[in-house]
Amino acid sequence: GLLSLWRRDWGLHLAAALAMTVICLRSIGLAPAFDAAPRDQATLIYAVCYALGTWAWTFGIIGAGLRFFDQDSSVRRYLADASYWIYIVHLPVLFFLQVTVMDLPLHWSVKFPLILAVAIAVPSRVSGTCMIIQP
Repeated sequence: GLLSLWRRDWGLHLAAALAMTVICLRSIGLAPAFDAAPRDQATLIYAVCYALGTWAWTFGIIGAGLRFFDQDSSVRRYLADASYWIYIVHLPVLFFLQVTVMDLPLHWSVKFPLILAVAIAVPSRVSGTCMIIQP
């Protein structure tokens, strides 16, 4: 029954999520601050809006998915199955690549896209050989 409520009210949840996100961003700004937060009313409001916004985003996205993606789709099924294997396989590949490029005299802006490209390509290739698409 709860899923049907999320499906019906997905727009309200996303509107609430957006409102909470705007309140949080107006409270702390776009640039992160790594200082200790003061214990005041503004911090309490931020914490409440952050928590409510997180739940609202979750309910809204799940509800929108239930509303707009409820028909069978072989493409979505393939992507869902493949994403699991990419997730499982990419972790050791990612760790290996990070250790491999760690001491290279390259800027992070070169290392990051390189690691990202290889860490996605290798598991995709591995999972692609294991996938069976059923019509």
